[in-house]
Amino acid sequence: MRSPGWILLLYIVCFVPVARAETLQVVKDTEAAKFVGKNVEVRGQVASIYIAKHGDAYLFFGAAYPNQTFTGYIPAGWTFSGGPWMQKLQGQIIGVTGTVEIYRGKPEIKILSMDQIKQTDTRPNPQKSREAGLRLPACLQSLESTVAPGRVCLAFRRELVRHLPGSCMK
Repeated sequence: MRSPGWILLLYIVCFVPVARAETLQVVKDTEAAKFVGKNVEVRGQVASIYIAKHGDAYLFFGAAYPNQTFTGYIPAGWTFSGGPWMQKLQGQIIGVTGTVEIYRGKPEIKILSMDQIKQTDTRPNPQKSREAGLRLPACLQSLESTVAPGRVCLAFRRELVRHLPGSCMK
């Protein structure tokens, strides 16, 4: 018979992290200032992008600087700061997760990981690929049904693009 200590340990290891899992509240970029100090996902359209000389990168939502409604700030020195991938975000509706802070009167989230950026309106459409005569590789077919709308991870999209004929990422 098992001791109560092992059962308690199993409970703590398996169930407590699930119970503590936090579902992020999604807020519009125009309402981000109401959530200062809270961990949320701010969603909106990227109006402009600016990469400073010293390497800091800024994603301005709603309107160009200084009239932006929200800012995603990526400090210099991070491997994903700057680069051509950022320019592709302009005009896209994305979500940025993190703790909202106020900087110079505007709400912002400091982005320290690619996991904090979620594209919400550019989901690859496997059905359109099939209609166009393109077939998903076997390694991606099983993932096709498991990805939730609006939560496509960047790694999955990179793999998808890499396998499509005529892809620029080959």
